[in-house]
Amino acid sequence: MDERQRRKVATMLEFYEDLGIEEFYIGRAGIAKVASDRGRAISGDGARRSASAEVKHGPRPQTSNVGFEKPPAAQSKQAAALQTTAAPGPMAQSMSLFETSSQAMAPREDETLEQIREDLGDCHRCRLASGRHTIVFGQGNPHADLVFVGEGPGADEDAQGLPFVGRAGRLLNRMIELAGMKREDVYICNIVKCRPPNNRTPLPDEIETCSPFLLRQIRTIKPRLVCCLGAPAVKTLLGVKEGITKIRGQFYDFQGTKALPTFHPAYVLRNPREEKILREDFQKIVEFLASLH
Repeated sequence: MDERQRRKVATMLEFYEDLGIEEFYIGRAGIAKVASDRGRAISGDGARRSASAEVKHGPRPQTSNVGFEKPPAAQSKQAAALQTTAAPGPMAQSMSLFETSSQAMAPREDETLEQIREDLGDCHRCRLASGRHTIVFGQGNPHADLVFVGEGPGADEDAQGLPFVGRAGRLLNRMIELAGMKREDVYICNIVKCRPPNNRTPLPDEIETCSPFLLRQIRTIKPRLVCCLGAPAVKTLLGVKEGITKIRGQFYDFQGTKALPTFHPAYVLRNPREEKILREDFQKIVEFLASLH
């Protein structure tokens, strides 16, 4: 491996470390040398992630709180204010990292989700297009108070063109229902809209290419809260480098609204004991939304 390749690998390792992915299989000594140069030990199984979800359109809901405790409104407002954190937010502050000369990716004033989907078209802007079956754009209430942002489609989503149609989706559905809502009450989308090969984590250039469409979706929906499912969504939207276990359950300022990081449902399926924490974070979602009404 020459020096240029070493630098490229080192950059990729730093990116995944920022996402909280710190263990990899070592295939070649050269990669191990890069890790040694950076002062890191690399071992173990690589992190994986599963699919994100989408839901059908419907009217803006008046959320209820079946399944979770509803706190007094005053206490909810105070708790939400105390837990709000200012994120570095390279994506939240501007689109400078993802600016492009492409007319299709330029936001239009008062645009609709249908117009954004039309601009996306039969996208071939990055390598993910070559392996996908369908584009999973995002579905749900176009005026939702709550938007979920996942990582990307999985095999089931790619086959059906709909998100969260597998086990991770069933867990997310259950959490949404326990929060007193239905799938059609919220909106769900991903940082990339085509399935990465073998469900790998999207690469930086793939995220850079696709994320402007995500930001346009969020700006059009104007939610009260954005829930980031998993580390890649957190890093993309908030620019937070700490691992998901350190920052989950905290509220961040994001484009005039709030964002809450939590575990991806696929991670919880692999680590069932973490479902308790996922429930705690959804309780915070309930409290926050209740404080707005």
